Amino acid sequence: MFRRIRNLMETAGAVLVLSALPAAVEDAFRNCGLDPDRDPVLRRAPDLDHALEACEEALLAESGGGTGAAGVDAPLLRHLEAMTGPHPRLADAVAALDTLHLEPEELLIRAGEAASDVFIIGRGRVKVQIALPDGRTLRLRTMTAGAVVGEIALLLGQTRGADVVVETPATIHRLTAATLARLEREDPELALVLHRILATTLAQKVTLANRLIEQAVG
Repeated sequence: MFRRIRNLMETAGAVLVLSALPAAVEDAFRNCGLDPDRDPVLRRAPDLDHALEACEEALLAESGGGTGAAGVDAPLLRHLEAMTGPHPRLADAVAALDTLHLEPEELLIRAGEAASDVFIIGRGRVKVQIALPDGRTLRLRTMTAGAVVGEIALLLGQTRGADVVVETPATIHRLTAATLARLEREDPELALVLHRILATTLAQKVTLANRLIEQAVG
């Protein structure tokens, strides 16, 4: 069955990423002539987080970069259009964001701090991690272009629950609470577009969490 899947991937010009491949399954693969380390159609990842990261990077490489009219980040605009649907003010929403250029190992969010802004990743990759009692850090997930970070703490008035650290050179767009409050007063339509982005992000995260719970108890 996996040989057939592998051949379908090759015909489609795609790569099959094997996440957390158990030793027994790896032995079965090799016994039927499938080598995860040498077959160009197969790729190995230590866990699901790294597997998704590899797929996201491949998609970003295919989509390319660049900016649109008035310097608006075109890939980010396309991502938000796919997420929330088209809107005539969506480009204005992107233009209303501050732009940050960060380097690897810079701290974007620190656990325990008050939340005063939301971040949307334009390019690059960040990791979400928590500190364990023994001093080690536990990586929770990786986030790449289009991901929204920090909206829950901001909307609920909570402190940050985890650190967010930049992993690769990144362009990150920031929506401050002050900007959102000003737009609510001066441009309610534009503020509504930004709230729609945050609400859609929250809905997607809740849906993903529900699926993971269903898989865990199923």
